[in-house]
Amino acid sequence: HRSLAWAMLHNAVVGPVKTDHPYFEAFVKGFLLPCKPIGLDLSQIAAHCHGGIREFVLSLQASHITGDYDALRMEHSDRICAATRTALRDACEIVPDWSGFEFPEIFREFLEGSGLPCPSLMAELQGRFDDVVTLEGASEKGFRMRMFCWAATGSPHILIDGMPIERARLLNHGTISFKTCTRMMHVPASYLLKLLGTSYDSEFEPHDVKDSIFHWLLVQILSSIGSYNVV
Repeated sequence: HRSLAWAMLHNAVVGPVKTDHPYFEAFVKGFLLPCKPIGLDLSQIAAHCHGGIREFVLSLQASHITGDYDALRMEHSDRICAATRTALRDACEIVPDWSGFEFPEIFREFLEGSGLPCPSLMAELQGRFDDVVTLEGASEKGFRMRMFCWAATGSPHILIDGMPIERARLLNHGTISFKTCTRMMHVPASYLLKLLGTSYDSEFEPHDVKDSIFHWLLVQILSSIGSYNVV
């Protein structure tokens, strides 16, 4: 019924067409372009997939990031002393809605959010990112997850095989380190503490501590996407 509805709408708006119409031919031609370096087209790759075309399509569906946090398969590890951990926990107590939070909860809220925390500040940084990075779709749910996955693994899709993504908190400068080969993200606990302890003016960006931390996370993620990553 859905196919019939599409055909009825298409025929009413565009007119009846056959599969030899130029735009169908162009689509098929593009779909069957060989992929380097193996020289196979997409249909051949799907046919060679273990489990056949059905398994290939299911894998594509499973790897697409739609905004499901649990699908990212992340693990968290602390590499900080007890005093720093306590300081982070205490600093979160004064932030609205963050009582009892630690970094995993903060990071989850960031990833599940949408939009640019500091639009004006982000506009000033446009030239800082690699050409493959675009802010189109930043308001959509799942954008931050895709960008994070891209920075941490080298791909904006979920890698359903191999090791999960690991987050580690370290005492370091304000730069988040990503290692795509091991799917690891190192977050500097000292800088996170600095942002939590800073006073903010609601008239200027960042307006509050959440905007500050989320802006920092997003900038670090986008800055880590480069030519070594894959689309």
